[in-house]
Amino acid sequence: MMKFHYHPFFIIVFVIVLAPLLGKAQYQVNGNAVQTACNCYRLTPAANGQSGSVWNVNLLDLSNPFNFTFDVFLGCNDGGADGLAFVLQPLSVNAGSTGGGIGYAGITPSLAVELDTYQNGGEPGYDHMAIQRNGSVTHSGANNLAGPVPIAASSANVEDCAWHQLNVVWDPTTNTMTVYFDGALRLTYTGDIVNSIFGGNPNVYWGFTAATGGANNLHQFCNALNPAFIITSPIQCVGSPIEFESASAVATGQITDFQWDFGDGQTGSGGQVSHTYAAAGSYTVTLTISSEGCTESSSVQVTVNPEPNLSLGADQAICDGESIQITATGLV
Repeated sequence: MMKFHYHPFFIIVFVIVLAPLLGKAQYQVNGNAVQTACNCYRLTPAANGQSGSVWNVNLLDLSNPFNFTFDVFLGCNDGGADGLAFVLQPLSVNAGSTGGGIGYAGITPSLAVELDTYQNGGEPGYDHMAIQRNGSVTHSGANNLAGPVPIAASSANVEDCAWHQLNVVWDPTTNTMTVYFDGALRLTYTGDIVNSIFGGNPNVYWGFTAATGGANNLHQFCNALNPAFIITSPIQCVGSPIEFESASAVATGQITDFQWDFGDGQTGSGGQVSHTYAAAGSYTVTLTISSEGCTESSSVQVTVNPEPNLSLGADQAICDGESIQITATGLV
């Protein structure tokens, strides 16, 4: 497989400028990519000569920070190709390429976080990742901004038929991009990407690309909603309020709805809620969040204890200067 034989395809489209974060986000699906679930996409099937890209049609302003978390699937064939990439580019929502370019080769200007699972000539002999500029897929020269490093911190094979977590963080105050794979820091790049790559334009599209050539793999990604919440005290007494606060990690957009089921027949809504249980017992609390038209749920168990029943015994009389021992008894 040659890494340099690819055919970029660009289709000029009219883009309607949408007010950011109003309504649910929309995605442009290109080539062999298909939507497989509300927040999941298959970029390529496990077949040769495939290419696919998925772009969010809402422009992302790089003047603001972002912290995106995705679930990615890099295939089941250790000898397969080629990988996938998270890409920023200002051109259109139809950009992409084929073959050994992992779907982003030739997109200029662009910044790509590539996860490359095929070893072309001169590349590391392990599944590797790097931050690349301007559609370059080679790991030498000025367009190789960070890496390559093993995708997994353990240098393990990631074409393992399993989902993995990819986290990309951008901080415009320090001009730093950090990339995590399965919770481990893998790449860091500091540079003024708005001016040095995008000509001073902070507005870009974000998306994923992938491609196969003479070897293949199944490439997929999902926007990870990962609903979670914090409880001030998971063990509490009857009559005492328990505070619940959402701590969800959402890849993109806004959480548009928080729905709580407290497990006792009562419900609530909002990012932070309080609930008082009327009876002792164990309750399963479920938070359901909605984002970009998708919903996911997460549950945690809380324990509510009965109020203590305290007794100091019968009343007793004592004289001035005398002492008495008092013993408290009770059930919790």
